[in-house]
Amino acid sequence: MTMFPAATHDLEFTNLVNKRYKNYHFKEIIEKNDIVFDYILRQGPCTTRNAISILKDLGYPVEIHEKLWWEQKDI
Repeated sequence: MTMFPAATHDLEFTNLVNKRYKNYHFKEIIEKNDIVFDYILRQGPCTTRNAISILKDLGYPVEIHEKLWWEQKDI
């Protein structure tokens, strides 16, 4: 069996391939405009939306990250 890692923030893609591939993720902590990963491999897709936090920390307009935050709650 050949294994290879792939990384994505696209939950739709994750759902498309979850019958053929296994999903794993790291947990992260957002602190002072930085992301710190624990590097503990956990089964399943990521349950947090760190990219939205990054947009907020980088100073993107509130309308953008708030819209994305509410949209992801529907997923």
